Amino acid sequence: MLTSEDSSPRELSKRDLLAVIVSPQVWMFALIYFAVAACMYGVTLWLPIAIRSLPSLSYFAIGVVATVPFILTAIAMVLVGMHSDRANERRWHIALPAFVAALAIAAASHSTAPILVVGGMTLGMMGAESMTGPFWAMATVQFGANAAASIAVINSIANLGGYFGPDIIGFLRSGNGQFHGLLAIAITLAISGGLSLLAGARPKQPIMK
Repeated sequence: MLTSEDSSPRELSKRDLLAVIVSPQVWMFALIYFAVAACMYGVTLWLPIAIRSLPSLSYFAIGVVATVPFILTAIAMVLVGMHSDRANERRWHIALPAFVAALAIAAASHSTAPILVVGGMTLGMMGAESMTGPFWAMATVQFGANAAASIAVINSIANLGGYFGPDIIGFLRSGNGQFHGLLAIAITLAISGGLSLLAGARPKQPIMK
């Protein structure tokens, strides 16, 4: 009997959906993930330009070097996710990578040395993507039975970061090649780190009645 009831999906009414959309907690999670999307899309699209500034690299070498940040990012995601699961802790496994990424991206935004720009972007990617595993684990626990609707709304709002991230970096790029727009990305990452500590500290509260 209980198995039958648990397997039945709950119908989402318009009132329930509206409650999810206006939930402050949902918006808090959306802003956290907005920073992740802005960083990943922004850095991914502009990283090859930064790598091209490195001396004595052929186009083939640029392509090879461009794969390294993604390999390191994948490794960081797995390690942070595994450590988060072992420690059964989410907030700091989101906040610390966010703060590290923010510092690295901020340093890259003020550097004129191509190697430091690429290094900062790489560390920023590693930090931002490392947030995703613990982030979704925390979101699922926080919203409980309402997780599906909440995650859909969070994704819809946060993925706007994928549009604004590359545009901000490109719009604020200076004539000498400096990526001043990265500073805006760094600020959003720092804010997201703080929000993750607040969001995870709040007790679970049902959104739908």
